[in-house]
Amino acid sequence: MSYADTESNYDSSGKPVGLESCFTTTGAANGTLKITLRHEPNKSAANVASGDITNAGGSTDAEVVFAITVE
Repeated sequence: MSYADTESNYDSSGKPVGLESCFTTTGAANGTLKITLRHEPNKSAANVASGDITNAGGSTDAEVVFAITVE
């Protein structure tokens, strides 16, 4: 996964907001997509800017999981 490279997808400090993402597949598959809305995350924590929210802190406002099928 990668963040869309548009100005609106970054905050004033240049950290990704995560409103737009790009997904690339290599073949047919099934899986899940989890979207998490995190309140006041620490975007400077280790690996957060690259999409790993493990060290982000803050609190989860909403989280949803979608079943995905790529044909």
